[in-house]
Amino acid sequence: MDLVDKYLEEINEIRGLIKPIVDEYYPSKANREVISLYDLITIGILAHMHFNGVIKHAYVHFIEDLKLFPRIRYNKLRVLTGMKSCCTGF
Repeated sequence: MDLVDKYLEEINEIRGLIKPIVDEYYPSKANREVISLYDLITIGILAHMHFNGVIKHAYVHFIEDLKLFPRIRYNKLRVLTGMKSCCTGF
């Protein structure tokens, strides 16, 4: 099993855990969003699990290197998660 498969298993497990919450509270009209709420929550959880919550390191590893979340851009991730530059590893 390679590194991507290991992370895909974690991603699927996280999405399975958050699915009931997102389905209940996510507005139905927001389904057209380019960035999925599932992806945002998942990348945040992965950042805490593997990089002590540093979003920038998680972004570089999971999105730029492994290309697991191709629709997420760092500037949007930072804005949507409410992170300031001091909290993102700069």
